[in-house]
Amino acid sequence: MITLTAHNLNWITKDETIDLCAHGSVEFSIGDLVIVSPDDGNWCVSAAALHLLRTLSKSHTSESPVGDHLFPCCGHAMYQDEKSNDCFIVECPNGINFDVIHRDSDILIKTENGQEKNVSSADWKTSICAFSDQISDFYEKAKPKKPFDDVERRGFEVFQREWIRRRNQVELDFRK
Repeated sequence: MITLTAHNLNWITKDETIDLCAHGSVEFSIGDLVIVSPDDGNWCVSAAALHLLRTLSKSHTSESPVGDHLFPCCGHAMYQDEKSNDCFIVECPNGINFDVIHRDSDILIKTENGQEKNVSSADWKTSICAFSDQISDFYEKAKPKKPFDDVERRGFEVFQREWIRRRNQVELDFRK
């Protein structure tokens, strides 16, 4: 069983209209394997949600990452990746990482200390989508965002477009 939930969702600036990144603590475990605990700290859960949505179609390993960390500490800036048109998120060097490896009909989760768990692709999709939707709901209840300038606005738009595209693709895949 996969548990993936954000807790204590927050904006780290006093004026939430200028804060484009949602933060919170995370509870992520697979059965008895705890990968992220709420006691581990406050993470950029909006970047985490996008990175995890990427793992629905691509493995994440140190050799072929979908982002620097699956659970980054922070996201300093967002830009359009010129090669893929997806969002490139500039992170600090802190975060939590683990491998997400696609196999035939399952996903292998391998922690940095070598612990491994297999989960079904369907369970992985369900958990990632629920987490993504939880963060999306937090944005929907927030005050409208006011990016600082055109560069920040374009980066945030790219972030939103990729998130929506990847989340909607899952819905299309489930209907097939």
